[in-house]
Amino acid sequence: MSEPLAVELAIFLRAARDELLSVASGEEDPFRPHRTRRLAAALNHLIVRSESDTDVDWAMLKEAASFLRDAGQSFYVACDQQQSTSTRLAGIANACSDLARRSDAPRVDCAQAVERIHDLEAHRRELLREVAAGIAKNDADKLASRQQEIPPLTAEDVEQFLRARFPEKPALRVANFVRPNGVYSKENYAFDLVGWKEQPVAAILRRDRNFEIVPSSASGEFELLNHLHAQGLPVAHCIAAQSDDTLPLRRPCLIMERLPGATLAKVDPKSLEKVNTKAATSEVVLQLAEPLARLHRQNIHQLPISKAPLRLSRRESFLKTLDEYHDRLHRNQREDFPLLEAGFAWLYNNSALIDDTTTLVHSDYDLRNILFDNGRLSAVLDFELAHVGHPAEDLGYLRKDLGKLIPWQDFIDAYLAAGGVRVPDELVLYFQIWAVVFHGVCNITAFSGYRSGVHNDVFLGTVSFVEFERVQERLLELLPSSGSNR
Repeated sequence: MSEPLAVELAIFLRAARDELLSVASGEEDPFRPHRTRRLAAALNHLIVRSESDTDVDWAMLKEAASFLRDAGQSFYVACDQQQSTSTRLAGIANACSDLARRSDAPRVDCAQAVERIHDLEAHRRELLREVAAGIAKNDADKLASRQQEIPPLTAEDVEQFLRARFPEKPALRVANFVRPNGVYSKENYAFDLVGWKEQPVAAILRRDRNFEIVPSSASGEFELLNHLHAQGLPVAHCIAAQSDDTLPLRRPCLIMERLPGATLAKVDPKSLEKVNTKAATSEVVLQLAEPLARLHRQNIHQLPISKAPLRLSRRESFLKTLDEYHDRLHRNQREDFPLLEAGFAWLYNNSALIDDTTTLVHSDYDLRNILFDNGRLSAVLDFELAHVGHPAEDLGYLRKDLGKLIPWQDFIDAYLAAGGVRVPDELVLYFQIWAVVFHGVCNITAFSGYRSGVHNDVFLGTVSFVEFERVQERLLELLPSSGSNR
């Protein structure tokens, strides 16, 4: 996922410069080590690109030398018009010096060449001045944009919101307020809520960002999560939500009780997720089957969720989603991505596989969003993309993780034994390909916001280098070709 090396390098050299300036400020910043590692991953990508670039245009130098032997030949014919101004100038200079060093070189009249070099150098310096002015304006625009971003939340903000929402509990207090490190689709804050119950309640607040990779809102989970929690599913009980941009929270937010446990997928600088394979035993992983089956058995007519898709067939509804993400790709891409286009083409052409089986779909059900506590599944997280859809959407999404850990049929057997929906394997593959295409579009969207200055999150800005190569590898593996027997 790359545009010209010089452009990518400029983007991340600016990021490195900003990081150095933030270090020089001396301010405490718990995110700094994580940003530094991800920035290093991006710069490593650029180093590999630069050191593996062997595309030296020797033909251009040869043509430049020919021009010097024939003063009547135009420089712009001798040099490739696609070369940058500085590269053309370097080619002429190298050719001149090479000829001058040769004792057997013919004497040539270089007056016209010198005149061309003079004009070209003047033009190059003017371009440099324009570029420098453009960089300064770009930096000023980004700075202005970042100054308009909403500030991080404080414990006082959350206390003010909760006391106004629950006037019968005027002694509510927020303690141990922190912003956890990590890569999250929303802003996350953890704290203890004192005065809500007899004992302090561990809580978490999720707030919409200025820049959203997917069109969803944290506040939209409130009613659905409490509906599922009331039925005994392992999901968080929600305390309060805000659905607008009013003070003191300034963005849609969701406050819920924080359940115990940790995920099996840990963020590191080289991958947005790294499964702890020692902990991910077959016994542990198979625990994902029963909650997913229970989600898929929900009565969709009783869910506090939009029923609009029910007016359409499953295929028609999914094609609308496919159109939306195809449009997002074209709005955010800075170059063509043939593999993603092939993925979209395959999904459109094979959409007849989608039948009208209809269930609640989590849409982000994988190891990043499942908590385990002492080897037992304790919570399913992040229902922001939940919708009425086809159960194969969740199975295809999950398969990308579980296929590396246990035989897929073992999971399907456990899922069906728990009351899950029987789905044709070719439809699971269909949505497995969709899951990869979906992540590819999210990668491109995340980097687009960083490149244009809409957000200043190095975590999201480096996604294209950390994840996108893997997206392309997975598409190459999964997309059936003309010679494939799948």
